[in-house]
Parts: sequence; structure tokens; C-alpha cells
Amino acid sequence: MLSKCVSSCILGLSAITRLLGTKSSHEKDFAYATKASEASGEAVCSLHLPISEQRPPGSATQSLLTLPTELLLIIASDLDPSALLSWKLSHPLFYHMLKLPADVTPAVLSICARLAVRDYLKSSDVQDNRMRCALCKGLYPPDMFSSATSPACIPFRDLNRRRQEVLDMPERVCIWDIGRLVRFEAATTAADEPQWTSSMESVCMHCGAVQSWNRCACQCQTCSVREARTYTRWLSCGEPPGGRFAFARHKDGSLWVREWGLKGGDRDDPSVEMCVHIE
Repeated sequence: MLSKCVSSCILGLSAITRLLGTKSSHEKDFAYATKASEASGEAVCSLHLPISEQRPPGSATQSLLTLPTELLLIIASDLDPSALLSWKLSHPLFYHMLKLPADVTPAVLSICARLAVRDYLKSSDVQDNRMRCALCKGLYPPDMFSSATSPACIPFRDLNRRRQEVLDMPERVCIWDIGRLVRFEAATTAADEPQWTSSMESVCMHCGAVQSWNRCACQCQTCSVREARTYTRWLSCGEPPGGRFAFARHKDGSLWVREWGLKGGDRDDPSVEMCVHIE
């Protein structure tokens, strides 16, 4: 039971780290552990140092690096190939300690796992600076991950004429997936007024399903479930869904939505502008 609990934590943390593309703790450990010897000027590899010395100052005393090798191997025996490979690539020590079964080939890994490994092993010297979206898995330039460039947002500039973010986008999710985080829903009672609300919800990074809206049954062991800010347009009685809308950020920081044609107005002129109620 303990090994299964720990293994699920390992899978979730390593998958999130790889798909988000953020610098994980192992990269910081690795950078710290490669020391320069003042006497000889030769680099000392962390793999030849005690585990206690590999841990950077001020780090938590409890970590996977402090667990006995026997326990680590027991945990590894419960992981599927994708999860084991994720763990193996998370730290130089684990890379040399953990062995993949002989029958594990690229064909055994899921498409999501192959894409994640390919991104994780991408050299920093490569000229291509495109990023892979954690949700749709497409490759896009870095500015495509900023809501300031989204057609679903009205650009907002600060006093220095710099573009500011309009929406709280999930990290490494491209602007083309904003629509996955928006829904039109009928009001619960006829007396309810039309309005926009926003709340944090769990979103499957494999299929894009918001779990509280439509729980999915994805079994992907690579893609994670992450918290993301979602937006709901509550429709009044008899109001049809559809029309064009765009998010806008006012100078006071409040979030608004400008709508065209949702209430029968002219599509060339805004028919309504509503504040988003943050929950």
C-alpha cells in the first residue's frame, strides 16, 4: 500500500514537471551537486558524493533521495513503463539506479509519454524555441502562451504601453485552448439574471475535460489533472447560447466580458458588457 501511494505521487509530480516544462528540483540539485574543486580545478560529479551532500543547503530533510535503495526499487516495481521512465529521467541518481525492463521499447510507450520524453530531452542548444502545449500537444511560439495575444481577449496595455495578461492562463497551455475553459449553461431558475462567473476547477490535461462539468475516464498515466481557472456564462430563461465574446481587463484590475449578438443585438456593436464574478 505504501509503495503504491508513493508511486502515484512520483508519477503525478514527474508528469507535471515534464509537461509544464518548468525547472524541477532535480535540475537545481544537479546544478548544485556539480562542484568545482578549488584545489585542483576539476569538477566533482554528484553521483560520487553521499546523498546527504547532494542535497542543496536548506532543502527539506525528507525527499526521495533520502529513501533507502531497497524501498526505491520496490516502488519502481509497481510503476508502468511510462511512469518508470518519467522517474528515471527526473534525477541523475535515479537515471543510473533504475533500469527499464528489456521488453520496453518506444512502441510500448503512449504517444503522450513519447512527446513528453522528447520535450524533456530537448537540448537547450536547439534553435527552435517553440513550446509544446500541455493540453493540445501542439508546438507554438512562446507568445502563443500569453492571453495578451489571444483573439478571445481585448488587449490591455499598462502605462508603459506593454501588453498585460487578461486571463489567468494555466502554465504551458496555449491560447487556442481557452475555449475548453469556457461554457454556456442555462440558469437554474427563471429569475436568475445572465452573468459570468469564474472558478478554479480540475482539468484533465489529456482530453481537456473540466471534471466538475463532464468527468472523463482517461487512463493516461502521463498527462496530469491540473487546477485551472474556468469561466461560465449563465444564460437567462430562453436565451440561446452562441454569439461572439471577448474578455477584457479594466484599469482597476477587474475582469469583464464584452459580448456581440448574444442578446439579439448588432454583431458589429457590443450588445452587453458584464463583469466576471470571481468565486
